[in-house]
Amino acid sequence: MRAWSRGLLACGLLAALSACGDAPLIKLTLHYSGFEPACVQVQASDGADPDLPAPQPVPVPPGTRNGDLTVSIWGKPGWSDQVRLATEAHEKTCDGPKVAGEVRMVTVTRGQTFSLELFLEATDADQDGFVAAPAGTDCDDAQASIHPGATEICNNQDDNCANGADEGFNVGGPCGGDGGCGTIQCAQDGGTRCANGLAFYRDDDGDGFGRTDDVLYRCTAPAGYALNPGDCQDDAGFVHPGAPEICDGLDDNCVSGVDENLGKGAGCSAPYGCPGQNVCAPDGGVMCQANGSGVTGKHPDEDEDGHGAPTEICVADAGIPVASSSDDCDDGDPFTATGFPEICDRRDNDCDGRVDKDDAGVSACPNDAGWVAHTAGGSSHVWRSVWSWTDGGVWATGAGQKLRVHAPDDTYAAGTMWPKNYDSDCANGTYTGVWADPANGMAFTVGPAGLFCTHALAATPFQDQGGIVSANLPDPVSVVGFRTGSAAEVYVVGLDGGTLRWFADAGSQPLDPISGVHLNDIHGSSRDVIFAAGQAPGAPADPRLYRFSQPSTWIQTPLPAPLPNSGASVQAVYSVSPRLAFAVTDTAAVVEWNGSAWAMHPAPPDAGALRGVLAFGRDSLFVIDSKTAWEWNGSAWTRLLDAGTGGTLVDLHGTNPADIWVAQDPQMVYRWPQ
Repeated sequence: MRAWSRGLLACGLLAALSACGDAPLIKLTLHYSGFEPACVQVQASDGADPDLPAPQPVPVPPGTRNGDLTVSIWGKPGWSDQVRLATEAHEKTCDGPKVAGEVRMVTVTRGQTFSLELFLEATDADQDGFVAAPAGTDCDDAQASIHPGATEICNNQDDNCANGADEGFNVGGPCGGDGGCGTIQCAQDGGTRCANGLAFYRDDDGDGFGRTDDVLYRCTAPAGYALNPGDCQDDAGFVHPGAPEICDGLDDNCVSGVDENLGKGAGCSAPYGCPGQNVCAPDGGVMCQANGSGVTGKHPDEDEDGHGAPTEICVADAGIPVASSSDDCDDGDPFTATGFPEICDRRDNDCDGRVDKDDAGVSACPNDAGWVAHTAGGSSHVWRSVWSWTDGGVWATGAGQKLRVHAPDDTYAAGTMWPKNYDSDCANGTYTGVWADPANGMAFTVGPAGLFCTHALAATPFQDQGGIVSANLPDPVSVVGFRTGSAAEVYVVGLDGGTLRWFADAGSQPLDPISGVHLNDIHGSSRDVIFAAGQAPGAPADPRLYRFSQPSTWIQTPLPAPLPNSGASVQAVYSVSPRLAFAVTDTAAVVEWNGSAWAMHPAPPDAGALRGVLAFGRDSLFVIDSKTAWEWNGSAWTRLLDAGTGGTLVDLHGTNPADIWVAQDPQMVYRWPQ
């Protein structure tokens, strides 16, 4: 072995002396940084030989913390073409702890030199010769006076990194003094003194920790003082020794400086293929923030409205929809971009800085816009589901054979019931799901007692299909459909995990059942993107979401912590696109689908069991519990609607954010904004 360090050359023990003048088998470059390696060793051996030779030292220039070492390895006669290389650096001496190293197996060719670079990296920030724990033995790498072997003095610190702070001084122990409550305390010279009473430290923020330099000795605590010292910011109650360190620009735990060990400032990969740097996130963690933007001329179009966000992507294939324009002021709302028509949705749809007003300042909302309570039925109408197929058109169905529709051209007068009353047309029972064909408004409604019924917008035709279809699914609870050419293709899930494809002519086709699962809801954005929601019973029960795979298979999509085996049930799901869906649980959780996995989404504050969800984009999301409807705008939840006295919200739907329907049990269906 030959080692070069600052131009020095040596022939080591592993080299055949007769071969020292020949080209080496391996040329190894060791880069070391962040510490002064007191001992660097290299071990080279035949990769096929289990017996390892002793490692050989490599000279290191004294006093250097960053540098390169070049080692040449000639090998030995009979070695195979596999060579095992092991490198290690030790703290203080070769017998000290190993603080950096690597083992690498390389393939070599006789007569050729294989070049390899390895890195030895460790941290000795205070440059006292001891590497920071846990790799090394320095328990406080911010102070050069603190390290193993240092003299322990009385100063509230563990100077020698052994047995804790001030070991051997009996700090806090009794020593007499006034009133018999004197205690041993640290003196300014590093020794001890007998203080009259216990030490209390000024604690202005009341967090139980005071300023070390503001101390009183008393037998009982004075007002505004605490027993614990070490508070490095006494005007913030969440900053004190032992507090969790979060990324907020503060030294929360009063140890080793601001935001230590959180990765702040480190390089990262930002969205859209852009290089970035870790910065503090609003939740106290870190997030990757892009350094500048890309040079592709393309912009992310997350809401797929044909208009891109201002950010430019950095790679041509970012795996997302893109657009050439950059004029979308909300890329999570498909109804918002420069030039779009203004609608009554509490948003700036045309990106001109004015909410619900067009370029001429004309309001998109009717006078006194708000939620209008439609008396859809009588007091006996216990609604269970609503579905809107076009602006102004909605079906409502529920218990006791109830079925009503508000057609797009219907007008509503306060206090009157919807005129299209089809309550007794379908078979008697409770209907829990309804879907309407967007081509003609025909309703497909189902209920768990084997109820399947279709109904046109007009009084006829309607068809009770339960006697035919229920043989393939006896307990339907939810339904969704898609227009495929000239026909509707409808999908249904059953209470006990059965699934079905249903056709308007009363034909049906069983799909693979989801065994052992109680299903609540089904929704999809196309026949290729369908989700089913429910729960696997157990102790505790397990919330479940499944994605459909044509022609007949359901695939479980795992939920994020803490939902698995939490006892929750997924009550509703809504798919926006292949890359975006939302679901809600009866434990008030909201989850978001990104095209490949579910993740936790912020939930409405103080929400009860969530039971309905509607979405148009990432920043246009609506949910309900039994009493309240909320809207998510991309940054916060807004309370939109409260149920009437004695009422319970049960379902919601809409075709756009300016035409939303919320069903209430009993009787009422609310409509925004008219």
